[in-house]
Amino acid sequence: MPYQLLTASGLEYVQVGAAGEIRQYSAHAPALLGSDPANFDPATWLTDPNNLRDLQAGAMVLELRDGTTLYVLQGAARPHDELETLRRQSRTLRDTLDAVDATIVVYDRERRYLLGNRAYHAMFPHLPSEQDLTGQRYEDLLARSIDAGSVADPEAYRDPAGFIARRTQEVMHEDTRPREVYNRASKRWFMIRVSRTPDGSRVALRVDITAQKQLQEELAKAHLAAEAASRAKSQFLANVSHEVRTPLNAVINFAQLIAEELHGPAGNPTYVEYAETIRDSGQYLSVLFNDLLDLARAEAGQLTLARQPINLRALITSVSRMLLVEAKTGGVTMGANLPPTLPAVLGDSTRLRQVLINLISNAIKFTEPGGTVNIAATRVDRWVETTIADTGCGIAPGDLERVLLPFEQVVDPSRRRNPGVGLGLPLTKHLIELHGGSLALDSAPHRGTTVTIRLPVAEAAPTASPPG
Repeated sequence: MPYQLLTASGLEYVQVGAAGEIRQYSAHAPALLGSDPANFDPATWLTDPNNLRDLQAGAMVLELRDGTTLYVLQGAARPHDELETLRRQSRTLRDTLDAVDATIVVYDRERRYLLGNRAYHAMFPHLPSEQDLTGQRYEDLLARSIDAGSVADPEAYRDPAGFIARRTQEVMHEDTRPREVYNRASKRWFMIRVSRTPDGSRVALRVDITAQKQLQEELAKAHLAAEAASRAKSQFLANVSHEVRTPLNAVINFAQLIAEELHGPAGNPTYVEYAETIRDSGQYLSVLFNDLLDLARAEAGQLTLARQPINLRALITSVSRMLLVEAKTGGVTMGANLPPTLPAVLGDSTRLRQVLINLISNAIKFTEPGGTVNIAATRVDRWVETTIADTGCGIAPGDLERVLLPFEQVVDPSRRRNPGVGLGLPLTKHLIELHGGSLALDSAPHRGTTVTIRLPVAEAAPTASPPG
């Protein structure tokens, strides 16, 4: 009995029955109550209301399950304080568990019920009260739940005994990794986490994750819709580019014939100039549509590469010479630092030429007269790193990600001497990544821009992403 434990701890007590009679008392309790132990009469002591009032005022009161009340006297102050502290801690723990927005239930190592929080009893209202549950085995409570129809697994009703036996074994040897379960009856998702205390007790936490699952489903649908829209856009661009290029080629070719007067004089020099303008504009549109088609293919994963070892030093030199006239026209000085020992890279020669033309042409385009564009290349481990640095207007840090998106332009049009719609950098980034490489931008307003690309060395194709 509880009072025996208290006596063993050196505490003095008086146990009073439901009818107001003294049932038990410790040896020194009468002396603490101001009575002579030799003449103490428990049958008549409580008939004096003053005695009961004094008892209640000077003792700690514990309500026992059998309906009696245990008055722990303050004859030993330290044990009393410790017991009061334990009671306060117990209340705090219970309040904390009840405040958790999830079910918590604890069974001991013998599968006997120890405690459950308020959310647990709200989820399983068919179970008895906490007081009546204490000590009952897991399998008995599972049988109650089956009888109440609150078990989600249909197997529980086809073979209750087998289901209870299987679940009991699973509980004893349960994997403690989190698992998700769906309750068809309530149409809700739960995350169940199980842990073990040092003494082997099983603590199960059940969290309602229905809202999170619904959000995941909505995000997945939105992702699929975005992918479908992206594919439709890419297909549209590919179709438009293909349909326009055929008549456009005719316009370019006939304008070239008129400009060169291959079939006789145009009759007026102005017509020749008009024809040259038509030809140049058509060629610009042709390049634009080619970029659109390449970008659409790249985004759709339909752009393929003819990989082979490429002499990158020779390729950079060739492209630089081709763009030298454009640089001189814009008053821009070009320089290069290309070591003769630069190793070959693994890539598609045509696509890498396209990349270099885009990057070097962009650097020239956005550099003011008197500025410079410098090209350098060096080997870094399994990669060849190429940088194109200009002294142009630069890009604000907040715009660095934008310029890599199709059709985004962040430079004031008045500062661009050449036309463009914002496809060069996005397409270049796609092409570099198709080679297994990377592209990075470093820029600031009035400080110029440095573009760094990394490509795999031909002798060692990459197995992981390039550094940086």
